Amino acid sequence: VCFVVQHSIENFVTLWVAYQPCCKSVLKVHNDDYLTLYRYATDGGPGFFVINMFGSRHHIKMWLLGNSLFSFLTGLPTYLWYSNLTANASFAFVVMCVGVWNGGNFYIEVFANRYSAARSKHAEPVITITKREYDALKANIRELELLRATLPNSFEAKSAVAKMATSAENDGQSAS
Repeated sequence: VCFVVQHSIENFVTLWVAYQPCCKSVLKVHNDDYLTLYRYATDGGPGFFVINMFGSRHHIKMWLLGNSLFSFLTGLPTYLWYSNLTANASFAFVVMCVGVWNGGNFYIEVFANRYSAARSKHAEPVITITKREYDALKANIRELELLRATLPNSFEAKSAVAKMATSAENDGQSAS
């Protein structure tokens, strides 16, 4: 009970001091750009129904009541952990396991993403084509090799080879 009273008095005093004209410029609690937990809850967040139960005039009172009740309920197991060594050790073990699990998952995710990004940066793109398209490209390459071997090294030969190469590239790009 003392904890709830102390918590409520602290919140009321803090709000009263924060909204004084001399403190507004320093504390900036009046700035609408900040998304606080109170604003999130009163703008349709998870506690909106409870906070809005008695209308908008009582938002702050309901917020303080809900916050105090939550603080009190989460503080109840503290006595059990303080008085019972087994409960305290069990809780500490669970907290450590959850922390190790979360930390391990974080690093696995970070390093896996880094590794994947590095691999994808250096990997060659894979193009899949059908057997028919593959055979057509192979035939075009054979024709190019024959043409290169039979034609003299002239401008016409180079332009014919370039035209066939462009045609083969366009066929390959349309396949992907």
